[in-house]
Amino acid sequence: MKSAKIFIALTFLLAFAFQVSAQDKTPKIVWNNLQEKYTNFEDIKPILENQSDNSIYLARIYPLWSARLIGFNEQTQKWENKIDVLRLCYTVENALSPIEIKSQENKNISINWESTSAFQELLDNRSKSSEIIFKKYKLILDYALEPWTREQKPKQIYKTISPVFEVLGDK
Repeated sequence: MKSAKIFIALTFLLAFAFQVSAQDKTPKIVWNNLQEKYTNFEDIKPILENQSDNSIYLARIYPLWSARLIGFNEQTQKWENKIDVLRLCYTVENALSPIEIKSQENKNISINWESTSAFQELLDNRSKSSEIIFKKYKLILDYALEPWTREQKPKQIYKTISPVFEVLGDK
């Protein structure tokens, strides 16, 4: 009975050690240059900072190197993506050269224009009497820990999600 308790305790300690080890491998990525409130989507100019010890890589496939905008639907209380079909383009400049963000380096991040235009249309077409369905937003960007090009696919793709911000439109 005593050896079973020791075995269980050691199992939990090993599981905890593996979990801590896995967390240490996750890169620390910070979203900079984001404000809490915007009047339009064009003003959003995020900068991604890689605070980890290793490089991270963005896709060399358009528009995957751009952040996608998602909005919080106040009526359904769910985060929604307004892009119906994501069109990928592999014919890009330097298709075989990875987009690398080195350790302690910053990179200006573009926002996928299809995601912003879908939300901008909703914002522009709202009637003065109706409530704003979307006013809270986040950005999502895919990245990998190994080079990611047209011909070189990473084994695992990760996501980084920005802090929440508001886009209220012109008042």
